[in-house]
Amino acid sequence: MKKYKNKGVSDKPSVAKETALESDAKPSVAKETALESDAKPSVAKETALESDECIIRAQSLYYEYSAGTPFSKKAVDGVSFSIKRNRITGIIGHTGSGKSTLLQMLNGLLVPMSGDVLLDSESIFRDKKTLRQARFRVGLVFQYPEYQLFEETVRKDISFGPANLGLSEEETEKRVSFACGFTGLDEQLLDKSPFDLSGGQKRRVAIAGIIAMKPDVLILDEPASGLDSAGRRVVFDGLVNYKNSTGAAVVVVSHSMEDMAKYADEVIVMAQGRMIASGSVNEVFSDRKMLTENSLEAPVISIFADELRDRLAARGIDFPKGIYTVEAALSAITALLGKEGMH
Repeated sequence: MKKYKNKGVSDKPSVAKETALESDAKPSVAKETALESDAKPSVAKETALESDECIIRAQSLYYEYSAGTPFSKKAVDGVSFSIKRNRITGIIGHTGSGKSTLLQMLNGLLVPMSGDVLLDSESIFRDKKTLRQARFRVGLVFQYPEYQLFEETVRKDISFGPANLGLSEEETEKRVSFACGFTGLDEQLLDKSPFDLSGGQKRRVAIAGIIAMKPDVLILDEPASGLDSAGRRVVFDGLVNYKNSTGAAVVVVSHSMEDMAKYADEVIVMAQGRMIASGSVNEVFSDRKMLTENSLEAPVISIFADELRDRLAARGIDFPKGIYTVEAALSAITALLGKEGMH
């Protein structure tokens, strides 16, 4: 796995001396899952992963579809990392790299065949009660979540989660308004049928339904897929505002390198079920060789910026490195043009 100096996302494995990540051997499939056992997994007392910043930790996660059959497929193979509070962590990788399976284990929707998920240093699979609590604290928004809308009105759909938390009608209504604020959803739409809304509005209703539960960790699988640029901006600006306002951790899977460069604080790269790199936006997207080897590309604007830098260097003019967004490129070009003698 690619290691970057001082990277933001830790890839330190669990306390075991040898993990599935460090070995080519297939990890054993436990006959009894953590959900079926009351035994709490051991946790090292002193580790960088247990700082106040870290809220959720994946330990050597392994999951295989159709295990024990000729059609078996490793979806996630020995993946370890930590997620910090008040950060947006992007997960990138080509189709079939294990991203969606990984997300479902972080929420407990899938139980790993081996490995564990710790939420505030406690296994979410310790028992059924702990798992249920974790699912409220770790909100999961599936790809194309608008297909999961089912209530008669937008209000009822957004209220579904808070109602299941046992909140009063008054508090539930406050949560609905709270969620609308972060998703840019006009409250005049609350009494309409969600099926009468546009595609972008449906997407925001579905995301609002998860935000209304005020999760400590908000996980989204391709939240802006299929939306135009304006719709993407509304979705991601809302996620940034939610993170800034609540201190929650936000985890986003996306095929858009541009969105990840603009909104993510840290990036995890997946390939063939393994985490092959992690670090800051600059660390990950500056490693063109690693990206190319895994069928990924840096944001298009960064390629333009590199070509411009080379041309300017031939004229003895400096141009900054580490440009991965249109905004950063515009700022650098404006600053350059503003220098005396530049035309």
